[in-house]
Amino acid sequence: MPISAVVSLADLGRANAHLESLGFGPRNFSRPVYSSGTAPTHATLHAWGGASFINAVKSLADGSWADPSDPLAVEWSETGAAPSDRVSNALATVSGRWAGSAQKLTGVVTPGLYLHEGDYWWVISEYNTSIWSNPRDIPNLIRRARVPGRVEPWSQLLDQFDAYKLVNPFTGRPDRVMHKGQTWEVSRADEAGNNVWEPGVFGWIAV
Repeated sequence: MPISAVVSLADLGRANAHLESLGFGPRNFSRPVYSSGTAPTHATLHAWGGASFINAVKSLADGSWADPSDPLAVEWSETGAAPSDRVSNALATVSGRWAGSAQKLTGVVTPGLYLHEGDYWWVISEYNTSIWSNPRDIPNLIRRARVPGRVEPWSQLLDQFDAYKLVNPFTGRPDRVMHKGQTWEVSRADEAGNNVWEPGVFGWIAV
């Protein structure tokens, strides 16, 4: 039966590396998932395979892929439903949203991921779009969701989930942003690999 799965950002690299070592991939988990803040917190699968692939994905969650005492943070859903529904079922375990489940930014919106004029936005607090039609005017209520690998304007952090990465798990490279007329790349980070400083202040180099 078809399967969909979601993996935590912390375990994304190990999950993809193991599946690739078995001949699947590369980067099977590659679609960003948002469960809090404007940066992805998890990743979901971009493809589904046969029985051997399904068993390999399941093994990530139960620890049989390597060490039963060291399972990865993987949740999976096995159902005959449409692909988008399978993904939604898997993401429900982490209260996550992905691009395929983003609703249009219209009417009264509650916290979550939305689509507006080709960009994805993370609503922080409920508001009425008929009163504030341009999300750029209300950064205290909504922020643009960051897409891994896309160079976008730097934004002030909201919480611990929004930090820029010295090594982005999706791309394997430092995050890049635009700020004050320049493109910047993360060059320094804390012990967890997170950069929380403004470009030009600390931890970035102009490229």
